[in-house]
Amino acid sequence: TGEEGCDWVCAYTAFLWAEEPGFTEEEFGGTVEEMAQMRLDEFNSYSTQMLLDHVASIAPHYQNQPEPYRTYYAAEITAIEEIIAAREAGG
Repeated sequence: TGEEGCDWVCAYTAFLWAEEPGFTEEEFGGTVEEMAQMRLDEFNSYSTQMLLDHVASIAPHYQNQPEPYRTYYAAEITAIEEIIAAREAGG
């Protein structure tokens, strides 16, 4: 979980396991990949300013978080930066 190469789904999975005792995909009604995609779709629905504000609120603090939260927030920031970059590129 603490690996730097951990992608969004890996980070999201670790976050769910930490946040939700006894987490199972069946309990949540979908695969982790589907739930991660829903979270990314939620980010895509936010305005760029909302995304920037969200990153600004977590960026100064996430490195002090224990694992798996640190990895999750780093992946979340990367995902948001990619959304913003795609918007700026017209995608």
